[in-house]
Amino acid sequence: MHCAFTLSRPEPFSHLPPGCQFSVPEYRLIEYNGLTWCSFHCPVDAQFELTQDDLRFVHEEIHQRIQECLEKNEILDLSGVVFRQRMDFSRLTFPATLFNATQFLDGVDFTGAVFGGVVIFDGCQFQKSLSFERCDFRGVISFNSAAFQGAANFRETIFRKLACFDHVYFRNSTDFTGARFQGEASFRFSDVRSQSIQDNIVFERVQFLRKAVITGRQFHGDALFDSAQFLGPADFRNTCFKQACQFRNVVFKDQALFHCPEHNAYSIMGQADFSGTVFYSDVKFINRYFAQTAKFDNCTFHKAPEFHGSSIHQGTTFPPRKHFLDTSSPHARAAYRTLKLAMEQHRARQEEAMFFALEQESLRKQQDTPRSIRWMSWLYKIGADYGESFVRPLGWIACVNAVFWAFYVLTVSWSVGEWPYQDSFRFAMEQLVRPFSAWVPGGGMALRNYFVDGSSGFLLIQFAATFQALVNLGLLALFILAVRRRFKLD
Repeated sequence: MHCAFTLSRPEPFSHLPPGCQFSVPEYRLIEYNGLTWCSFHCPVDAQFELTQDDLRFVHEEIHQRIQECLEKNEILDLSGVVFRQRMDFSRLTFPATLFNATQFLDGVDFTGAVFGGVVIFDGCQFQKSLSFERCDFRGVISFNSAAFQGAANFRETIFRKLACFDHVYFRNSTDFTGARFQGEASFRFSDVRSQSIQDNIVFERVQFLRKAVITGRQFHGDALFDSAQFLGPADFRNTCFKQACQFRNVVFKDQALFHCPEHNAYSIMGQADFSGTVFYSDVKFINRYFAQTAKFDNCTFHKAPEFHGSSIHQGTTFPPRKHFLDTSSPHARAAYRTLKLAMEQHRARQEEAMFFALEQESLRKQQDTPRSIRWMSWLYKIGADYGESFVRPLGWIACVNAVFWAFYVLTVSWSVGEWPYQDSFRFAMEQLVRPFSAWVPGGGMALRNYFVDGSSGFLLIQFAATFQALVNLGLLALFILAVRRRFKLD
């Protein structure tokens, strides 16, 4: 008689036979529901058919097989095994191991274990808490379609190659704090029944050295990524954060993709906190719905962030303008225009002015922008910092009038040999309060008296005074516009 268990092994173990891999004496076989089962594969609901001796036999046989396979460098096949007792595999070394469709009914402890080859946990059922803390996975590791019903501990675990958690169901809290993913990390989810994380999941201080893919996921609890490092692309497309998602002090060295292809149930982002995060490459929040406040305080954007099609909460905060370092990439102008329009909808005048300034600076740096517009944009920048500063025009007015005062003193000195400091100052101030008065009969008497009628020296002063008046008027207009924008109520 043979055990009725049969299961095809996944790649790269597909060459293994699909039947039961254990040879047990006949007295260890169990009849249940008209089928014969070994002590290792006896169905879960047949628990009363097993004795304590059977459970002890399974425990001892498994540990013995681990040691034998390690010594012989053979594949450890534990597919379909039902562990009814809490198993302690802490600090053990495993060869290439297959836990395909294995069930741990009373928890398992792999703390400090070393897995030397490929390890497959596909379809595993973890009914209670488990620990992979400080484990070292030296080969490819796969938990595809596994179900974690209890708390899962992966703290300070090292994943040296590809780590797959596709279609995994985390029902309880999951902790990856301090873990290190040296290969690609995949958390792709498409099965409706296994899309949600019911409790908090923690990725604090985690290092992702290569691509990290966390897509199609619904986080019903908090998602905590504080101080994590994404050295490769970070893909959070079509991922729903219904509660808090914290990415404080995170480093994104490559692309950070948080966008959705369209508005759907996955577009929601709850209370998002990206305070202190640094984005070194593209960052996209396209088609997102920020249901609560989002904090981007002290963030640094090396590329213009894209929020096209997103609904931004009115409580959203952004860092100062100096933290937006990109004004030259092709998409920068459109990215800042989108944010400007979003801030305009919320009457957030200060943020609106900031993104307008960034938009104008990006426009100025684009090669297809007409030269005249680039020239005027440059003047607007140095004159009033694109309307963000009402102090700068006043400073320019003081400097311009001081320069023309010195010019008038030198011109009169060159023409008539006198140094009229006070009269030149009065004349310069007159062009500020009475523009173009130098052309009015009887105007500009402070310097006119130094020249005979029709003198070319005074004509030069009149032309200079005209230019001074035009500059002053322009700067006064910039000052008024900047004040109006800063304190605008409508």
